[in-house]
Amino acid sequence: MTRPIMNEEGSPFFADLTTLHTLQERYPFTEAELEILVRCHEHLYAEEPSFLVKLATASPYSVFFLPDYTAVDRVTWLEEHVLPLGFSHQLHSALLQYADYIPSSLERFLEGIANTGRRVPQEALRVLYRCVEGSIDPEAAVADLVVRLALATALWHRPQVPETEVFVKEVQDDYQPTIHRITNHLRNFTNRTHEQRNETKSSHITSLTERIFIKWAEEMFPLLYLTLTSLVESLLFHGLHANVEESTMHANMALPLPELNLPSEIFTPSIVMPLAWIDPSLSGKFHRLYSSFHDGRSFNRLEYGILGYEGPTCVMIQTTANAVLGVFTNARWRACRDTSGHTNDEAFLFTFQPALNVYRPCPKGERQHLWYLYSQELDSSNKNITAPEGLGWGGTSEMPRLWIPASLERCHAGGWDKTFQLGPLLPDECCERFEIKYLEVWAVGGEERIEPGLAKQAMFRQQTKEALQQARVVLDKREFVNDLQQMPLTKVFQHQALSRGRHDFVLDEKHGGYKIEE
Repeated sequence: MTRPIMNEEGSPFFADLTTLHTLQERYPFTEAELEILVRCHEHLYAEEPSFLVKLATASPYSVFFLPDYTAVDRVTWLEEHVLPLGFSHQLHSALLQYADYIPSSLERFLEGIANTGRRVPQEALRVLYRCVEGSIDPEAAVADLVVRLALATALWHRPQVPETEVFVKEVQDDYQPTIHRITNHLRNFTNRTHEQRNETKSSHITSLTERIFIKWAEEMFPLLYLTLTSLVESLLFHGLHANVEESTMHANMALPLPELNLPSEIFTPSIVMPLAWIDPSLSGKFHRLYSSFHDGRSFNRLEYGILGYEGPTCVMIQTTANAVLGVFTNARWRACRDTSGHTNDEAFLFTFQPALNVYRPCPKGERQHLWYLYSQELDSSNKNITAPEGLGWGGTSEMPRLWIPASLERCHAGGWDKTFQLGPLLPDECCERFEIKYLEVWAVGGEERIEPGLAKQAMFRQQTKEALQQARVVLDKREFVNDLQQMPLTKVFQHQALSRGRHDFVLDEKHGGYKIEE
């Protein structure tokens, strides 16, 4: 049995279903995806158009996604203004070169596409590295490539591309800082790796190796490989994934940039993009729980915004010196006066300005605690507790690694503790002290995590409100009795004070109660 597939000239060629099923057993693609890949391979060695255009126009569904020649025009625009010069050829060479041990041209092509993300992440990282291998400045070339890949994917899905001049200015103003910070971090990581191995770099060209790049990406940006995966999947399979199973598979290959539901005084494009590469929860929908600028600069308003929420959250801080740092945690927000109950393997600290760093948890045996939240207003069990009021992460309850007091002033950010990896959270000139310019807390993880978290927070607030009302009724009764007793002319209690201690104050058996004996 065969299935017809229309080629670019409108005449069909036939893919044998037995062959497709055999290929499906060997490669991580669905039958429909293999049909598109086989069709793409048929035109792979034609001189025109470019490799990326061939990927984008191979699908018979491309005409529904971008009608007429729009797909060709869109990819051409991306190649000319967004992607690095010559990237299409570099990607083609990297894919086929990596699978040059396979004799079959079709299977070599399938293996190359599978290595862009359908296999293990390391394979996609190898493809990324080979796209910049031989560059004069490989660290800068890698940083530039991954940022432009993410931009190209986002622009591919937009209804219209921006004006060229506007886009060029946007890249210069918003994304060059990101490229610069990623370059510096990768370069420092490369230098430290060579120093640890007691290696001498023969030249700057050979300083970054494939092994160092993969290790850096796995430690710093575990989802960096999806910058390549998302673009290749978007070009090849747009419009295909209509049913639930295939759309779910395709969603796992996507890397959506964070989308904020409300304005932010801290988030900028240069911060938003690399955030999505750090953890899966830091992409997609963001919901603002608290903003010092919009909700009020007080610890009470901060507590109201976060307590009771269950789900991953991202705390963002911008200091008065314009440093940007933050915390990611997946634990439920609740108040406590100790540090024992707030452990979470997924929590980590990070910085974005002036330098880019991520500090993940140390091995479990070395941890002290992960985070701490205490307020005397929320703790009526013991008014004599002297625990510091505030919000902190790492370190100890006496000196957390990152500490925000209840006053939201004179905050602390240290460079070492036994909970998170070693490294500075602030520039050296800050001496581990900072003042808050803006403080924000965002619920993250997409709608599937945010909506249940908000529902549980609403339930928590309702329960808290009912408990306060009940406590207020009891308190009002006590205060009423105390007030009556303290009023000097109250006849209800005056006889008790006058009678107490008199020898003639005796029991009145006839009428009940007490009387003064005459």
